Amino acid sequence: MIYIFPDSGEFSPTVAQNRARKMREILSVALDLAVEGGLDNLTLHGLAERMGRSVAAVYRYYPSKEAVVRELQRLVATHIGVLNADTADRIDGWAREKALSEQDLALARIIGAAQTYELFAVASPAEFGLVTHYLGNPANVLSEQDVRMVFDVTRGSLQRLADLIADAEAKGVLDKGDARERALMIWGALQGAIQLLKVTRRGAAWGEAGGLPDATVRTLLLGWGADGARLGMIAGKVRTMQLAAPQRQVRDLLNTMTTKRRNRRPTKQMHPEGG
Repeated sequence: MIYIFPDSGEFSPTVAQNRARKMREILSVALDLAVEGGLDNLTLHGLAERMGRSVAAVYRYYPSKEAVVRELQRLVATHIGVLNADTADRIDGWAREKALSEQDLALARIIGAAQTYELFAVASPAEFGLVTHYLGNPANVLSEQDVRMVFDVTRGSLQRLADLIADAEAKGVLDKGDARERALMIWGALQGAIQLLKVTRRGAAWGEAGGLPDATVRTLLLGWGADGARLGMIAGKVRTMQLAAPQRQVRDLLNTMTTKRRNRRPTKQMHPEGG
């Protein structure tokens, strides 16, 4: 999968392709800087300096730091969606191999989606923090338009989770309820549990809370009517078999285009770039 910028349709195909390639190059360096020092330390001047370009050259594609932050957040949110699709494929394959019932598969898909989010946060805390950085900030750091553009990507993952919950309800695994509201509850609860893990790892809270995200999701599903024994068995299998473990990096979305361009061979009908 190649990351697509939201304004790609405003240019001719050739211009859009070249523009997207340059934007990916800039965004790749911005990702490095943000992972190294956080979003608060990301500046267009620092970005231009790291790339050996003028600030004006960066402004041509990103008119503000906020525009860069927005695209970084959309990039990570897109990556989470890709990881969810990977998890779904692995769980479906496992279900076919083990001849799982439709009910158990419906439950496994929800658990897989939740574990994907948790395990990405654990495996890539800096990248995960790019999405969650402003959640606890009462100030409106990004414009309403930027926030909508980020949430347009996030909404896709939330809707897929809501669809999984609705499917589980239809199969009698969960009691009937508002699937979209429940998806938001799982996401919000996971977000809080993951943030709490950071505190416990620094010794500022009681005991070991490594299992808190999983316990939080299981408690919600139990409250919505899931069978405790089946839930525990399936959650344990998904985790021990690493069906939700991330196997991609965020920057893979940026590198795909570069790799394809490098491996592509010109034909007689194609004019070499650069003359």
